[in-house]
Amino acid sequence: ESLGLPPNSLSTEESIKQGVKYFSELLASSERLSVDLESVIQSYNYGGGFLGYVANRGNKYTFELAQSFSKEYSGGEKVSYPNPIAIPINGGWRYNYGNMFYVQLVTQYLVTTEFNDDTVQAIMDEALKYEGWRYVYGGASPTTSFDCSGLTQWTYGKAGINLPRTAQQQYDVT
Repeated sequence: ESLGLPPNSLSTEESIKQGVKYFSELLASSERLSVDLESVIQSYNYGGGFLGYVANRGNKYTFELAQSFSKEYSGGEKVSYPNPIAIPINGGWRYNYGNMFYVQLVTQYLVTTEFNDDTVQAIMDEALKYEGWRYVYGGASPTTSFDCSGLTQWTYGKAGINLPRTAQQQYDVT
């Protein structure tokens, strides 16, 4: 849709590639306009014009801004929307332009891990304990010694971050 094509015109792979490209363009615009990430997420649904709308109204996403944008562009037309996210907020409707609940719908699936200076220090402190230990293929603990991905899994685990075991699996989750 961001290419102006009818829905379902692209293959899955082409759609993902276009979606990532479009999201990166929205991120670049958000940096120029000094608006937050939630505004970018909502703009992925509404289109890039929402970023300017937010920039002119305090530079920070709110549900109320998403709602007023949708109301304006739908001419106030409401449609039924019995989604579990919408029902407690307004009984189950949305304006008929995009989806004003898009940020809530997306962010419910995002899981973030606190990764601050203390976390990095904990990882490094643990890793440095094993500096100079011999490499053991398949090793994943101080009892067995370590291979590369085993050491990564172990040290991150000590900082409260669970990683899969192999290098490929670790790469796949990043």
